[in-house]
Amino acid sequence: MIEEKPVRPAITDEEFEKIRSDFESKYKAIKEIRCPYFSGTVVFNAMGLEHLKFMRKNHARPRNEQLLRMRLFTLAPEILGLSRTIQGITYTKHFENLRTQPTISINSFAGSLL
Repeated sequence: MIEEKPVRPAITDEEFEKIRSDFESKYKAIKEIRCPYFSGTVVFNAMGLEHLKFMRKNHARPRNEQLLRMRLFTLAPEILGLSRTIQGITYTKHFENLRTQPTISINSFAGSLL
């Protein structure tokens, strides 16, 4: 006999926003975790938080996928802290948006003033 799984009721927008804001505050509190595999630290920054909420720029993940990632994220610090091997590597080609500080060359200003 097939056993029926209970259906989870859909959450309201207010409940989702509360869950997301609680998650974001916990995420921001972590900052970084020491990972033995990388022999260094893994930083939890705004790019990582954006990755959990968005598939690509201006394209949010479905709500159920965001909730799943938020729920599973509680395991990430422990897993990273204990990791000593890697299971596999996947290579992809895509562009990364990096925010950099503008640089000002003094020589270019001096040359234009002469």
